[in-house]
Amino acid sequence: MNNSITRWSRWVPLYSCAAALVLWGGVSALYPSVILPSPLETVRALTKMLGTGPFWQTLGTTFLRQMAGFTIACIVGFGLGCGAGRHPLLYRLIHPLVQLVQSVPPVSWILLVMLWFGVRGGAQVAVEGKTYFEIMGGPGYIIDICTKYGFCE
Repeated sequence: MNNSITRWSRWVPLYSCAAALVLWGGVSALYPSVILPSPLETVRALTKMLGTGPFWQTLGTTFLRQMAGFTIACIVGFGLGCGAGRHPLLYRLIHPLVQLVQSVPPVSWILLVMLWFGVRGGAQVAVEGKTYFEIMGGPGYIIDICTKYGFCE
């Protein structure tokens, strides 16, 4: 009995994706393709775009922006984490700011960052950096890593 449950649970993600595609196809039949294209129309458009140069250029730009945001988040997070782990005063200074940044809804940050950095790439890098920084858990997570590897006291 346990073996059949394990066998079934392996396929649950596939079933949920299939159900989502069926639902998408059903709902897209109710609306014009300009509003909600069907999955087949979407795949056709994607394969058509794969053969064009602008698609790959845009994909490369997006990848570079993500890597820039990730790199900035790692450098800032690691630096702040190690600094906060070594100096309790720095920890007490940045901890309220980190809590404040993490409590603001992401949609609000996106709008603020677009106002501050514009829409030419800086905003995307800043949003990615903040996202990765939060995924890593902020300086608290970095402090734990630094302590484990002996960078902090």
